[in-house]
Amino acid sequence: MLQRVQTVFLLGAFGCMVAAMLTMVIAFSSNGITYEMTACVWSANGQTTAQVWGLPVLGTLAMLLPLIAVFLYKKRKSQIRLAVTGILAIIAYYAAVVFAIYGIAPAFDITVLRVGAGAVAPLAALALNGLAIRRIRHDEALIRSLNRLR
Repeated sequence: MLQRVQTVFLLGAFGCMVAAMLTMVIAFSSNGITYEMTACVWSANGQTTAQVWGLPVLGTLAMLLPLIAVFLYKKRKSQIRLAVTGILAIIAYYAAVVFAIYGIAPAFDITVLRVGAGAVAPLAALALNGLAIRRIRHDEALIRSLNRLR
């Protein structure tokens, strides 16, 4: 149902995760070489050096769960479960980012560190998922109160 506010929040969470998957997560310079991490690859001066497999899987999961939840508008409990699972997937995404950074960072003398939209957008998706859960629960309470009046 497109007029519900939680649909906007869930679609916003989907959009944020799409942005996270398509943009740079983190970049740093060491010894004149610029290293950049996206959701799928590590690159050095534009040349792909390593594939990152955990982030695309978790990012795709966190991206698809809110989209699926939009189409389950008649099943509010399932929507809540999917949104909570999406939040857990985003937290796991951040854990994978931190693990990837701390796995590679000690090997380099980092001089400049830049955080990209790929690291910030999941935070917005996390907040939007939380707001969607809140609105879904509000709808559920409203339906229960209307059923009591009948």
